Amino acid sequence: MQDTPEKRKIRPIYNELQGYLLEAPASKDANEVFYSDSQWIYLNEAIDRLNLATGKNYDQFKIIQERYGAKPGYIRVSAFKGKLGGLIKYLHAEYFYDDPTHSGSPNMVITQTNQQTQQQHQEQKFELEQMLQNAQEMIEAEYGEDQAKKANDLIKQIISNPKNWAIIASSIIALVHIGHVAFIAALPILGKVLLEAAPVHSA
Repeated sequence: MQDTPEKRKIRPIYNELQGYLLEAPASKDANEVFYSDSQWIYLNEAIDRLNLATGKNYDQFKIIQERYGAKPGYIRVSAFKGKLGGLIKYLHAEYFYDDPTHSGSPNMVITQTNQQTQQQHQEQKFELEQMLQNAQEMIEAEYGEDQAKKANDLIKQIISNPKNWAIIASSIIALVHIGHVAFIAALPILGKVLLEAAPVHSA
């Protein structure tokens, strides 16, 4: 079906928004944040152009960065993706409901984004399991099966509580008490877990 003049004005922005959603970073957890407006301001700029093209107001989908004193606050990645996905679906229902289903439709874009996130989580889980197995084998070779199981439980506690510094500290101390090889074997996992738990800052 041929686009109306109004749809022809809006479609480039509509496609642009879908591209932003596809390229949005996959959240490692619900608390991942953007600290710099350079990571999301282009969405607000696209909405300004959309308002101009349609003569309507879509500002409810803009990202609003609250301030904490003199410093700007942060924006959660999940909130950014929620606003962006909501705007795409709103435009689809308002203007592009008669489009045939294709790889650029909002449901397909959101599904692809979710699939990418799930795949990344699966890959991260597999990598951690491999690292954990390698560490356990290394510790068992040095200290025996019982100590290896103990170390394995300690490392799993850290993996399960990446932001609980009390558990992390006590687990690390316990690993050191098992022996320096146990601590060294666990280091790659500790580094990965703590790095992924850290909030995302602007580049």
